[in-house]
Amino acid sequence: MCVLQSTKDEGRFALRLAKRANRSGATDIDGGRTSLVHLKHAEGSILWEQTAAPIVIDPASKEKKPKKTVENLDQL
Repeated sequence: MCVLQSTKDEGRFALRLAKRANRSGATDIDGGRTSLVHLKHAEGSILWEQTAAPIVIDPASKEKKPKKTVENLDQL
């Protein structure tokens, strides 16, 4: 069984190989075996192109700016 899901990126999809995924023989861009293949529509033709996995930036990992206080404003 395979499931094709749209992603948050426009025109990008994820093909999940659910049943017997280990025996499917699917590979990622680097040639490693996988059960999740990232796809997009090809430009200028009717076919799918495999893409690299999207890079997800965790918003919690961003550096937080110190809150402005009366004491901090005097230093500026």
